[in-house]
Amino acid sequence: MKHILTGSCIIIAVLAFRICASADTSFVNDSLSRIEADMLDDADYASAKKKLCVLVKDYPHKANIYKLLCLAHYGLMEYQRAHRYILKCQSLKIDDTFKDQVTYISENIKKNLMDLRFIERINSISVSATTDKAKEFKDIIRNEHLKMIEILLSEETIFPALVLSHINWIKRNFPKTPGIYRLAGDIQYSSMLYDKAEASYRESVKRYPDDPDLNKTFADCLVALGNFDEAKVYYAKSAALYESLNDDKSVRYASDVKDIIVSLPKKYSDIDDLILKGDYKKAERLSRQRLSLNRSDYAAMTQLGEILWRTGKRKQAINLFKRVVKSYPGYPVAHFHLGRAYIFEKRTEAGMKEFSIFDKKMKNLPDLDDDTKRFYISALHYIGYLYFTMKNYQKAESICIKILYLDPNDQRAHYNLATCYYIFYRDLSRTYAEFLKVSEIDPESDLAESARYHIDYLRRNPDPLFLEDLNFIYDEE
Repeated sequence: MKHILTGSCIIIAVLAFRICASADTSFVNDSLSRIEADMLDDADYASAKKKLCVLVKDYPHKANIYKLLCLAHYGLMEYQRAHRYILKCQSLKIDDTFKDQVTYISENIKKNLMDLRFIERINSISVSATTDKAKEFKDIIRNEHLKMIEILLSEETIFPALVLSHINWIKRNFPKTPGIYRLAGDIQYSSMLYDKAEASYRESVKRYPDDPDLNKTFADCLVALGNFDEAKVYYAKSAALYESLNDDKSVRYASDVKDIIVSLPKKYSDIDDLILKGDYKKAERLSRQRLSLNRSDYAAMTQLGEILWRTGKRKQAINLFKRVVKSYPGYPVAHFHLGRAYIFEKRTEAGMKEFSIFDKKMKNLPDLDDDTKRFYISALHYIGYLYFTMKNYQKAESICIKILYLDPNDQRAHYNLATCYYIFYRDLSRTYAEFLKVSEIDPESDLAESARYHIDYLRRNPDPLFLEDLNFIYDEE
């Protein structure tokens, strides 16, 4: 009994240790994520350095701490220390994805170390220099930072944290440098720091109000933040500026921007909720109410068409969809509903043409909000299913890849991609890989169970003639 009790105590102690270690790791990772986000967000490198120096004492083998210490020192223009920390990070055990990032930072600093050390030395001298001399040194530092930005942006791969550290110094010390806020906005936008990008673009638009590209980019950023009303103002301004240039290329750009304005989502979630619940009577009343306030409300018109379609009034629905498509060709949702109606009427060619227009118009949209993305993915699943039933497996495959670009964890798209690889290409390796992803994303789902069955079957039958139940999955949502 004594031995059993002792054994149990050991097991409990080991479990307790594992739980504590797991909680500890989670705490450190969360802390590091916050420090990294703050560094990119506020450029407060000194504060980040202080916090990281505390953490590194307790976790001397945590590679990410050394990477962030490198970035903090880099932002403070202490480039030799930054280089030492990234080399320390490289010497530790790191996974492949992280390794690529660390290797890039290390090689980049090493390659530019001579120029970086020059900046560091001038900055160090300027601290104790007279006012006039300090100003002269700052001019030199600015030119060196601009040179480094040019070098970093000329490379095939860009690491935003390095570029932003040079940009941030120039913004603080020489805010009137031409184009610096536009450049900051571009880097912040590509890093999904949309609120920071908005502030940078807003400042840039104040300085260059007649730049059509800048106005459009600023509007794209506002869309990413869900500020559709203000985005429309800047899209309209961009379109007008393009048109004023009066050349073929600019007129085309103006047309594309106008399409975006029409494509921006009008959110009538109250009607959508009623449609999902099947309360078509109330949904129809609300749609007609909106149309009575604005006869040209293409979003309400399209929703009314969807309600009429679901309640069996298909001819009226098609007429509404056609009306929207004719009057507002840039609105993608109506093209999708009209395409689906044509498919129902067995007018396949006309239907697929509308789907093609729908996809093209959706591509014109900048960053999609969650609701629009969900609708787009659902529509693509339906279009992919149609291509599969038409035995156009290559097109079905391309639709799956498009869905996975929008949502890499879409289980159904991975399953359908595996189906395409098996049936069209007879590529067992890629089929396995996609089925494995299906089983990993949500192991408890029916799709995962089906994927595991197919993996097992294919392993036992390496050259099967055909899997009878292996088919493209489509569920009406």
